[in-house]
Amino acid sequence: MSLFAAMRLFPSGRIDDFNGTPNANVIDRQLTASSRNGCHGRVRGRFSPVRMKKGNGINERIVTTSISSNGAQYVNTIRFAHTAHNLFGHLLQCFALLPMIVVISLVICDTAVAQFGPGRGQGFGRGMGRGPGMSQEMREDMTTLHSMFAARGKITRTVKMLPDGAETTTESGDKKIAALLKEHVPAMESRVHDDKPLPPMSFHPIFVELIKHADDYTLTYEETKNGMKSTYEADDPFVIMLVQEHAKLVSRFVKNGMDEIHKPYTLPSVAHSKPDSRTKASASQAEYINPAIREYGKVVKLPNARHQPRDGSKIVVDVTKGGKSDKLNPAIEKVARFVNIYRGAGKTAAKVDIAVVLHGDATLSVLNSDAYAKRFKTKENPNLDCLRELREAGVEVLVCGQSLIGKGATPDEVVAYSNVAVSALTSLVNLQADGYAYVPLAN
Repeated sequence: MSLFAAMRLFPSGRIDDFNGTPNANVIDRQLTASSRNGCHGRVRGRFSPVRMKKGNGINERIVTTSISSNGAQYVNTIRFAHTAHNLFGHLLQCFALLPMIVVISLVICDTAVAQFGPGRGQGFGRGMGRGPGMSQEMREDMTTLHSMFAARGKITRTVKMLPDGAETTTESGDKKIAALLKEHVPAMESRVHDDKPLPPMSFHPIFVELIKHADDYTLTYEETKNGMKSTYEADDPFVIMLVQEHAKLVSRFVKNGMDEIHKPYTLPSVAHSKPDSRTKASASQAEYINPAIREYGKVVKLPNARHQPRDGSKIVVDVTKGGKSDKLNPAIEKVARFVNIYRGAGKTAAKVDIAVVLHGDATLSVLNSDAYAKRFKTKENPNLDCLRELREAGVEVLVCGQSLIGKGATPDEVVAYSNVAVSALTSLVNLQADGYAYVPLAN
C-alpha cells in the first residue's frame, strides 16, 4: 500500500500511521493566499521546501509549505503536537503538501476556464469548440440575446391578441436593456428575410413554421420610450395562429429563460384557408418552364419559397454518372435544370457560373457523333444537343483527359464545345479553390 493510501485524515484532525497508532494531533492549520496581480495565464509555480520548526509548547512543531505563481503566493501552515516516530516526519510532510495540491488544482482549473471559456463554433452552431466561428454580426446578435435573457427580470411584456394577429409591447426601465430590445426586433427580421443564420431558439416548432411563412404575414414595429411595440398581421388562419403562438412563446421565454425551449410543444391544429405557397406543387398544379435551356431541365417557378437563388453563385458539378447509350444522360439534363433554376425558378433571375466536369461513366458523353456512333452502334450521340445548349448558356463543359484516354478515346474525338482537362482531380480542386460550390452527380 502506498504512503498516501495508508494515511487517513479523520474529522477530528488526527493523523494515523500505518498501524493506526495515533502520533499527532493538529492544533491549528491555516491556508493563506496573497496576490499582487491575480493569477492569469499558464501556472508556473515554485514549491518551497517543507520547513519544520519548534512551536511554543512542549513537543509542538510547525510545518510550513508554500507555492508562488505569477505574483500569487499560497502558504499552508500546520501546528501540531507529536510523539517521536521515524515515519512520522514523512507522513507530516505529505499531509502538509495535500492542501497545496488542492490549491494548485483549483488555480489550474480556474486558469483553464479563463483562457479557453466557450469556444467559437459554427453556429447552432453554430456550436462550441474551435473552428471558423460565426460572423461578427451573428456574435453581436447573440450577445444581445444573452444580455436580454440574463436581465429578463427587468423586462416587462404585454400581449394583445387581435382578430388577424397579435400586438406585443416589450419594455424595460433599464436604459441599456431598453436599447437592446430596440436592436433585437429589426435584427431578427433581417435575419429571417435575408436567409441569414438564426439563433438556437429558432429551432423551436413555432419559430420553424413562422420562418417558413415569413412572407405570409406583415410585421410593423415602432420604438416606445422603454422598448419596442410590434404588430403581426395575417389573413390565413394557420399563419394567424402562428403569430399568436409566437407572441405567447416569447412571453414564456421572458418568464422562464432558455429552459422554455426544452419543454414539449405541439402546434395547434389549424387548417390553411388557401394552399401553402411553400409546399411542393402537385403534378396537376405545376406549370413547368424552361427559362434558359429550352428543351431540357424544366422547372417550376416558386417566387415565395425559401432560399431563393442568389446572384453571383458559383457551382462545379462533378458528373460520373452514365446512362443508356441511346438516351440523354440524365445527369447532364440535371445540369440543365440547375441553369434553369437560377435563370427563372425563383422570384427573380440570378446570375450563376456553372462548370461541369465529366469523368468515370460519363466520360464518353462528349464524343462527337461519328466517334460515339461507331463505339456504341447508335445513329448519333444523344447528349450533344443538351451539351451544346449548356455551352451556349455559359456553362463550362470539361472532360477528364485521363479518363478519356484510359477508355480508348482521344482528345480529337471530343466535340468543340467541350474542353479536355488534364484530369477531373485538378479541375475540381482548382474550381473549388476559386470559390465554386461542389455538387456531385454520381452513380
